[in-house]
Amino acid sequence: MFSKDNRANVSGILGYYARVKLVNDSKDKIELLWDDLFAFIDDEERSFYLFHTVILVSKRDNSRKEILDGQQRTATMIALAAAVVNKIKSGSDEFTEFNYHAENYRKTFLKKENGNNVLTSFYRQDQNILEWLCTPEHEWERPIRNRKLAQHYWTFSKKIESVLESSGTRIAGMRRIITMMDALCEKSYLSVAKFESIPEAVHAFDTTNNRGQDLTLTDLLRYWMLTNTTNMSDRTKSEVQANWDSINQHLPKETVRKDFVVSFWGGELGNRKTQNELINFLNKHIREQYNTENSIKKLSRQLENSAKQYHDLISPSINDANAPRLSFFPNKAKQHLTLLLSGKRKDFSDNEMEQLIVNCESLYVWFQIVAGKATNSLYQKYCNWAKIILDGDNSQDSIRSINGKISNFFEEQNIDLAHLKIQFSRLSLDDNEPARYLLRHFQKHSDNSMVLAADQVELEHILPQNPSHGEWVDWNEDSREVYTNRIGNMCLLHRSDNVRISNHEFTRKREAYQNSSIILTNSISEFNEWTKEEIKQRQDLMFEITAEIWPIDSRN
Repeated sequence: MFSKDNRANVSGILGYYARVKLVNDSKDKIELLWDDLFAFIDDEERSFYLFHTVILVSKRDNSRKEILDGQQRTATMIALAAAVVNKIKSGSDEFTEFNYHAENYRKTFLKKENGNNVLTSFYRQDQNILEWLCTPEHEWERPIRNRKLAQHYWTFSKKIESVLESSGTRIAGMRRIITMMDALCEKSYLSVAKFESIPEAVHAFDTTNNRGQDLTLTDLLRYWMLTNTTNMSDRTKSEVQANWDSINQHLPKETVRKDFVVSFWGGELGNRKTQNELINFLNKHIREQYNTENSIKKLSRQLENSAKQYHDLISPSINDANAPRLSFFPNKAKQHLTLLLSGKRKDFSDNEMEQLIVNCESLYVWFQIVAGKATNSLYQKYCNWAKIILDGDNSQDSIRSINGKISNFFEEQNIDLAHLKIQFSRLSLDDNEPARYLLRHFQKHSDNSMVLAADQVELEHILPQNPSHGEWVDWNEDSREVYTNRIGNMCLLHRSDNVRISNHEFTRKREAYQNSSIILTNSISEFNEWTKEEIKQRQDLMFEITAEIWPIDSRN
């Protein structure tokens, strides 16, 4: 994949780097790195692990090099190695048989045989933390806890201990840690770019890393497509690049482009993959399946067209017949887009798309909101069903198949109407977005001529979250905790009304409810008081409305 000139083994690359500032990965990246390393050693088909890109600036004598990009992961490797070494050299005889490995990791990542640091020159403010990491733990005069790199050390130490405790025996656990570290030393590679001047390196840094951010999933996908054939014509390269420019125009935010790529390949593969899993898969898949000019052109056109369709799903135009339904989904809800994108790619009609959307709504409401089920299994199903649509020849046959599979999915999850009614009666939502989603649909169901935009209304808790007036103080603390976030205690109000009534007593709030044009809010004014019974009664009514909008027992 890389020539000898631009590929470096992780075990050998630290020894000649001269100057680096120990900036540090985020906690999330630490978690991902740990998971990736163990996923790598468990995958027998992968012969190497691509770490990251390093940009170097060489000094005139070529003996000293400064890391301009790649500092974070380099520093993180030092913390990981120190945690492993110190676990082995903890002062006990528990892991004596692994002393050889510990010394190897110390020489690789921490200190050379002459006692010098592998990184021979550090920024002054990092000297203490480096020396601390290079000192055996049982010889520390005092722990350092106020630096991120030290925090990463403690994170790795806890993860190592977790592996030791969950591996049958602690010796077996340490062997697994050793396997991971040996793979890190021997089978992990860095892509290295060397420059003679800082301006050149800075330009490369800005160009390849989007002003300091790691190369993204979409960056990598574009790179693999453009470099996968050795004889690609300039015309084809221009077309592929133009298609990517169009993708960036349709989806200007990188986070959205990432979600799009995950959704696209989720349908293509019929399988759920995390971003990191997808990166590892596509690295191999693109090389093997898209190794001709025609195949790459076809893929780039598919991606460009699908990006436009994805944009239409997340930002539908007012001319889209399904715009209200699409716009109701909370921003955080993305899994259903894998299925909907497959319908768009197969040119489903507006009516056919509506059927798909209603199915996604039903799953979001009953499975996620009401039943409170974990979403991983649902996301896998969305990928499976998307694949059925993409592989199908007849849209209506595909929809009938999806309807049947959704019914089976509810049965597999032991979800039926009687069970859901019990669940709904206790439905409490700390997250405002699902509550707003339900209430907006209830209003649309009651009066289709009045579709509430998200920015028009605010969520109102009838029993306030922080009561301070009159009758609310009669609610004991336990009852308020139970009932405040019940969906039956919530309604939508126009922003000005919500500000005006604030935390006032129910009798004053009733006036605002009575004047509201939102039907379900207006109906609250029929109650003379607001107690547990009124909340329960209203929640039962909401269940009936929910069952009318998304009838769970009527699929065919």
